Amino acid sequence: MSDHSSSEDAASAAPRDVDLDPRALDCAMGVLVEGSTQPALVAVLSDEEILALDGPEREQFAAMPFLESTVPDPAERQLLTRTVLRILAARRDIASEVEAADAEGRPLREDNLLSMVPSPTLTGVLTLRRWTASVTWFERRVEGQTHRLYYYPQDGGVMLEEEVTADGLHFFTVMPQEYAAPRAHHLVDQNQVGGADGAARTVSTAQVETDPELGPLLADTRVLVGRPSPDGAEVTIIPVSPEHVDGLLEELLVGAAPE
Repeated sequence: MSDHSSSEDAASAAPRDVDLDPRALDCAMGVLVEGSTQPALVAVLSDEEILALDGPEREQFAAMPFLESTVPDPAERQLLTRTVLRILAARRDIASEVEAADAEGRPLREDNLLSMVPSPTLTGVLTLRRWTASVTWFERRVEGQTHRLYYYPQDGGVMLEEEVTADGLHFFTVMPQEYAAPRAHHLVDQNQVGGADGAARTVSTAQVETDPELGPLLADTRVLVGRPSPDGAEVTIIPVSPEHVDGLLEELLVGAAPE
């Protein structure tokens, strides 16, 4: 079976207005430490919670399947955000700047007194998610549902993994870089039923949606890899045999890591 594979430069596809204030940096470093020796699940968020924490105006790079299918209207998302923020506050995942500064033993940020502040862990995860220089992702499509893994390489040989389920739950795990390829392999070819190796084929994302010849090929895929180009985003379909899946995944993930 063909494996189609996907990686994209975050600088062209994801927002880069990262708040690198001292607290955000400290929180990000704290999350990285959690995954310095073995994988550690650090947060689970829904589409709606990410929308509320990031703000409706921020473009999302990772898929938001629940919101895309059930709340496509921007005005409705604004209302949803207010409700979700109340839930996050009740759950103590966000707090006022005064409460957060007191709990963390740090000075108040005078320019942030009227804001609600995410917990240190959530701040760290969101910072790492925006901070990365590149993103590599993999998709598994089964019976009309898509399961995704996004990998955000960080300094020090650590990866942030964002697993997005078909119903819009996001599981964030930090791990040493060497754990990423085996985890991705479990998603894309867990039964080792990939077909023969073959030449890569690159097409535009628009062509993927409209070319009838690609339908049977995409229905029999394992990994989807996309890259930006001067003419718009492209998808590269890479037929790969089971014995070479690990090598391909390692190449994609290690190649995306910061030097």
